[in-house]
Amino acid sequence: MKKLTYLLGIALMATSMVFVSCDDKDENTTNNNNSQDYPEMNLSGFNFAHQWDIHVTHLGCPDFSAAVREKVQAGIDAGNLEMSFYGGDDEDESNNYRDWILDFCVPNEQTGNGMLVVARLDINYYNPTTQRLYLGTNEDDYDGNITLTQDGQKINFEWEAHGDRDYGIYTSISGYINKADVRF
Repeated sequence: MKKLTYLLGIALMATSMVFVSCDDKDENTTNNNNSQDYPEMNLSGFNFAHQWDIHVTHLGCPDFSAAVREKVQAGIDAGNLEMSFYGGDDEDESNNYRDWILDFCVPNEQTGNGMLVVARLDINYYNPTTQRLYLGTNEDDYDGNITLTQDGQKINFEWEAHGDRDYGIYTSISGYINKADVRF
């Protein structure tokens, strides 16, 4: 009888240790994956030209070659296509970012560091106050307004513009910026 009580005691201790262990794992998993919600941001005058880590979930431009479209889609599928404004003086907004460039980049797998530009559009005009974005390629120009929305974790954007040469042809970009990465 002593042995049976002893074995039952050991079994009870082992079972309770398993339950405690499972409970600890659940708490750690919850704490590590806890996504913080941020309050609503005032998006009036939100300036994309001053942001980093702009994630692109869609980019469509009929002027891109098949090879460029393939690289863009590979970046979107991998979840690592980013867009960045590149150009002159960051502090001088009076020229509405004319002659700046909108680069679309993926991590450079050849060197293991930095980003590799896979597509590029010319910025004819960008005004953060109105969110008017006017982009160009060698073939056409596309003019439209960026639409901004937000949730607890992201600022989402969409831009669609018809080309000058044919109203039926358009370019579109959509994606997001994590609120934790926003720069004002």
